[in-house]
Amino acid sequence: MCMCVSTIQKNIFIGEIIYGSHKFVHQLHYSESRTTMNALKHNLESGLYRFMIFNCEQRNDKELDITIKIENSIAEERKKEIHRNLGDEVFQEISWFNSKGSKFDENRILSDEKRFYKGDFHAHTTYSDGELNAFEAKKVIIDQKLDFIAWTEHNCIPFGFKELDIIVIPSFELTLPNGHINIHGLKKNDLMLSYKCSLAEMDNLLSTIVDEHNGHANISINHMFLRPWSFIAKDFDIRKINTIEIINDPTYPSSQEANDKAVAFLDFLWDRGIKIYGVGGSDSHNAIDSYYDRAHQPSIYGDPATYVYCDGLSINNVIKGVKSGKSYVTRYVKMDICFTNSSIVLGQEVASLENVDYGIEITNFGAKYVEDEYVGKFILNGEVIKEVLLNEIQSEALLKNISSYIKNRDYWYLRFGLYNKRGHVVSYVNPIYSGKRTCKKITVNELIEEFSSDNDKGNTV
Repeated sequence: MCMCVSTIQKNIFIGEIIYGSHKFVHQLHYSESRTTMNALKHNLESGLYRFMIFNCEQRNDKELDITIKIENSIAEERKKEIHRNLGDEVFQEISWFNSKGSKFDENRILSDEKRFYKGDFHAHTTYSDGELNAFEAKKVIIDQKLDFIAWTEHNCIPFGFKELDIIVIPSFELTLPNGHINIHGLKKNDLMLSYKCSLAEMDNLLSTIVDEHNGHANISINHMFLRPWSFIAKDFDIRKINTIEIINDPTYPSSQEANDKAVAFLDFLWDRGIKIYGVGGSDSHNAIDSYYDRAHQPSIYGDPATYVYCDGLSINNVIKGVKSGKSYVTRYVKMDICFTNSSIVLGQEVASLENVDYGIEITNFGAKYVEDEYVGKFILNGEVIKEVLLNEIQSEALLKNISSYIKNRDYWYLRFGLYNKRGHVVSYVNPIYSGKRTCKKITVNELIEEFSSDNDKGNTV
């Protein structure tokens, strides 16, 4: 990895070059007008430039200072030749950051409708180890009718991207040997500087970087039980987390079992009063229509999709919505979610449910990849209280008078899950709840140990 700082006296960060398994262009091209996605828009200046070269895993780093003198502007023909050689797919069309800091408007409203918006919180391109370049990724996004996407490249972020006419959330996947965490909603352009500063504390690196983004960003544990990328940061404080990825790339050979276990673990946390919400991510690395061995569907953006309820579509509203559980995760299935009390929303603590019914309707039976039959389950405190067989004829699951089920309970949470004929999770609707419980165990290690030794509680699959 190489990082560049323009004119040491000014100490302006201008970009980074990633090596190793990353496929993105190994050149850095910048100017005030046209910039590769690994660079910040910045004017060309003569002076002393510093290149910081380091390797997180081996804990070694070097600094190299180079004097650059700008004499004449590059001829237009030479510029065109450089651009042709690099390829248009590596250049920004919209810049999120410049050399002076953040320039994107996280509150810009793309749509003012109050509704559920469809997106993907875990996706890769050729910027890291994905197969799709920016233009190919754009085609999939249009085909999948996504409203937002988070590019979660490994340990790096593009500083801009292509014009997509949807919300693109500046994000990255913190990828370390002890666990992978997605951080959605970045406000800084100096992501990798935190690695440089934290090399001396490698054991605490995960927590150190999470702490830098906590508060404003959504912090999400990825594929928690998927081997060999399981989350094994034993002393990590679970309270730093907003969401857990409970459906991750479901076409990968071992994902279904890992996803079912993640859902069970989330029930286990809620049963102990730890309120963390479920989120989805395609984690798609593959080319269009590329299949894993024995898979019957491609690994593609939007499978699963996360639908987030927003009062208007903006980066900020999506982040706030998913952090507060106003969302559900689903594979191809579209749902209408309705409470007879219209003030109730997913993820909410509810004061009263007197005479309130809870309905879920599948609205797209017959669509591509939607199976002909599912089992819908209403789950209260980790136990199934109503089970409904859903198909094109009977497409609605209804739980009447919720209050009759929660009598004499000081603490409860209620969620809905959809499962296929093989018993695997297809959709996860985040809970509503009431009351508090105190859990003394807060580290991932403590909680997973208890979860592993208790096969009855929390496991509704």
